[in-house]
Amino acid sequence: PGVALSLVVALRHCISLRGRFAFSMLPHGGAVQKCRLEVMGAHDTADYRRMARGVIRESRDLWSGLNIPNKKPGEPLLEWAAALIEECPDCDLCVHYSLKHQRDSSDAAGAFERFCIDAVALGVTRILLVT
Repeated sequence: PGVALSLVVALRHCISLRGRFAFSMLPHGGAVQKCRLEVMGAHDTADYRRMARGVIRESRDLWSGLNIPNKKPGEPLLEWAAALIEECPDCDLCVHYSLKHQRDSSDAAGAFERFCIDAVALGVTRILLVT
C-alpha cells in the first residue's frame, strides 16, 4: 500500500510538470489527457481487489482505463478482471491475452473465442491479443 500510494503521488507530480516528459498527459491545447494504468505486481485475486480498493480508487481521476497484462502461463485473467470490475464497475478494462501463455489448448482460435465471450459477459470492454 505505501509503495502504491507513492506511485500515485509520483504520477500526480509528473502531470504537474506539464510536458517535461514523453509520457506527458497534456497534449492538444493543454487539456488534461488521462493515461491507462497497467495493473502489475498483483499476484492473486486478493491483491487485485486490494489494489482496486486502494491505489486504483485513489488515482481514479488520473487514468482513463485499466489494463491487465498476461505475463505468465496460467494466470487467472478473467478472475482478476471480475475483481476489478466488482470494485470499479465503470472502468474501461482491457485484458491482455497472450497466445504464448495460453498454449494449453490444441484449438487456439476456439480458446480465444471462448475467452472473449467470457470476458464480455464479465464486463471487460477491450481485449488485447498479444501474438
